[in-house]
Amino acid sequence: METTQLNNSNSSYPFDFREHTILIAEDIDFSFLYLEAVLRRSGVKILWAQNGKEAIEHVKSNMNIDLVLMDMHMPVMNGYDATSAISALRPELTIIAQTAFVLPDDVKKCFAAGCTGYLAKPIRKDQLLNLLAEKFDKMEQSEDAAPLYRVNAG
Repeated sequence: METTQLNNSNSSYPFDFREHTILIAEDIDFSFLYLEAVLRRSGVKILWAQNGKEAIEHVKSNMNIDLVLMDMHMPVMNGYDATSAISALRPELTIIAQTAFVLPDDVKKCFAAGCTGYLAKPIRKDQLLNLLAEKFDKMEQSEDAAPLYRVNAG
């Protein structure tokens, strides 16, 4: 379980995710390091789970997680089962499947488990960054639409 704060040293970089935290559930070190390298300039905070069980524990213990990049084929607990469990805990949490299995039935299985997005491996940098930007924009729009105050009933 590792936490990384990525530094956004280039203010002209088009992706600024400093206000967000991503959980990357990925059992392959190289794949995690690739995703971390792609996201480095965005300033995003990263948590790493190496299996589905660790991913669930991260979600239970960290309400700051905005989005999960979920590898669907991991040891201990696969991404499908972890996604179902996480969706039950936090139905509003965005979970994006990442998998090399790209047949239509595989994609349907990801969405049926509770994923709200899908990335085929090998993941291309531009696809990842654009999808994250889209998901974060939607989150911010829904937060803006939320009432600024609450009235207590009673």
